[in-house]
Amino acid sequence: MTATFDTLTDAEQQGTKRMRMWSLGARGLASRAFGAVLVLTSLGLWIEPGTQMAVDLVLMKLGVSLFLGFAGLALMQDKPQAQDPEVQIDTVRREVRIARPRGRRSVIRRIAIRDLGRAEAVGDVIRLTAANGAFLAAITLPDPDAWSSLYGALQDAGKL
Repeated sequence: MTATFDTLTDAEQQGTKRMRMWSLGARGLASRAFGAVLVLTSLGLWIEPGTQMAVDLVLMKLGVSLFLGFAGLALMQDKPQAQDPEVQIDTVRREVRIARPRGRRSVIRRIAIRDLGRAEAVGDVIRLTAANGAFLAAITLPDPDAWSSLYGALQDAGKL
């Protein structure tokens, strides 16, 4: 359970959500573009006309083009590491927030506990579902006070 204080307004949170939906990330886009440039450069070395090529020049061009080609392919294959969203449960405000932990935390989704679907408590794991039945999160709370607080909030809302 996380007790947090929101300093962002709802308009700012919606703006960050919208920006993340359309953005691949500046690093990923720049990496793929630079990789494509390197691959094209490695091919362009062989298109350049040469009247007489010595063996040492051909070997040098081959080495440079192989290096640029493999480096470009590696940069084009680079995938940004996806971070799992963090589930924040605020029993005071009676809401569940799903946030992406990146530099400045951004709230992806905010759901009131009364708007959740059915919740299941099996052992020390509580499974939360959305109103449409989609799985939201499986929460394990080692702190007994936090677990009882969440369990009580779900019972009060009639979700257990």
